[in-house]
Amino acid sequence: MGKNAIHVSRRIQKICEKPVNALHDYIKRYVDYVGLCESPTQFTVWSAISIVGAVLGRNVSVKFGHKTIYPNMYILLVGPPASMKSYALDIGKDLLSAAGYSMFAPNKAAKETIWAKLEKSVRPKIKENNDDWNFDLSAISLKEMKEVDTTPREMYIAHGELADFIGDGNEDLIQNLTNLWDCLDVFDNPKLTRKSVIIPKPTINMLGGMTPGGLGKIFGNSANEGGFFSRAIFVYGSKSADLKITFPSSPLEEDRIKLIMLLKKLYNFQGEFKFSKTATQALYKIYCNSSEHLDASLSFLLRRKQQHIIKTAMCLAATKFSLTIEEEDIIIAYTLVTYNEEFIPNIFSSYGTAKNTNVQGRIHDMIKHSRKPVTKRELWKAFSQDLSKLSDLDVLLLNLAHAEKIQKVSSKAGQTLGYIGWEKEEKKEEDMMYDKSIISWIRGIERWKEQEAKKQYANIMQS
Repeated sequence: MGKNAIHVSRRIQKICEKPVNALHDYIKRYVDYVGLCESPTQFTVWSAISIVGAVLGRNVSVKFGHKTIYPNMYILLVGPPASMKSYALDIGKDLLSAAGYSMFAPNKAAKETIWAKLEKSVRPKIKENNDDWNFDLSAISLKEMKEVDTTPREMYIAHGELADFIGDGNEDLIQNLTNLWDCLDVFDNPKLTRKSVIIPKPTINMLGGMTPGGLGKIFGNSANEGGFFSRAIFVYGSKSADLKITFPSSPLEEDRIKLIMLLKKLYNFQGEFKFSKTATQALYKIYCNSSEHLDASLSFLLRRKQQHIIKTAMCLAATKFSLTIEEEDIIIAYTLVTYNEEFIPNIFSSYGTAKNTNVQGRIHDMIKHSRKPVTKRELWKAFSQDLSKLSDLDVLLLNLAHAEKIQKVSSKAGQTLGYIGWEKEEKKEEDMMYDKSIISWIRGIERWKEQEAKKQYANIMQS
């Protein structure tokens, strides 16, 4: 098991070296630590960023006009069932726990219970170089609690199935979470219980998993208007049909210890970030030259993109223990955030009430990720249980074709071979601030996984 882990580590490390200086050492090390698994690399990368935001809390900040930006983020991992969302999420959550972080949200509770727990979630002290970091909140007297009333309260909502935590269409809780993303000075909602709940400086981080079909059930149709969606970073991932890893790699204990120690040090890292001259210039270029390339119905997702970039860059800079955000931090953050936008149609294909919109999104996903034309027969075999009749499939394929998301492929003789994803030049490919080598690295990891899975299968069968 240990030998296999070392082999995996070296292979990933080699891939990580390809985009020289393109990615922070922390992300490389984290992806290396996760190793060979079926969970999409995008989920791994954003889980790595999320736990840094959680461990930093309000210890670091950036001045933004009359406001202050903190590195708290709402990151939503979205993918089809069995796309290993919980697998990626639990690895980061485990590292946080091992580092002494204890301010996790309850698994499932009424919002009154959630805020009661948040009210008591005071950041305990963690010593970096020994294991004496345990902190018993139940032992705090009421008098002591009153003495720390101005201390920030924190909570990390980390659930592989976010629906279990939020429930279906819980609009009151969603609106509360929307407001809390802005890191209020005080959260005061007297309607929660008989007595007022007043929580000073609440800081919420979220890393949650869901399916595209579950998006509407969890958030209903009001999350857009209420502003929750623009505050969230949506990360899409789907497992390739060719990626079947019977035995995921086990991590090296020394790598685990290094990441835990890094998180412990970040827990005590404090200060106000400043932007270097080149980082400031990069942000100006990004903001002033940006254009809304998403459908008008989805353009609301871009309203807080600049803040998402800054928050991500803060996390990246912090892993270097630097209070200066450099140009490379901005470029990496911008690239990772922008890459997510490519998959927004997959995520929101089922959001709304139109008949068969969920199936249409899944059809698009299957065609887009196939390496050969997908025949109508293959599509009907995959989705016949979701559709009433074959003509429904024809309508959905026609819709996708008119939307320039798929195109029909024919032989020289005019015989239809199937459907492939629409090939068109993306605007961001011409964007000088968009580092394509980072995306090549992410995709390279996925190709490497498929190769290793095939080798693993061959070795086991021959032994």
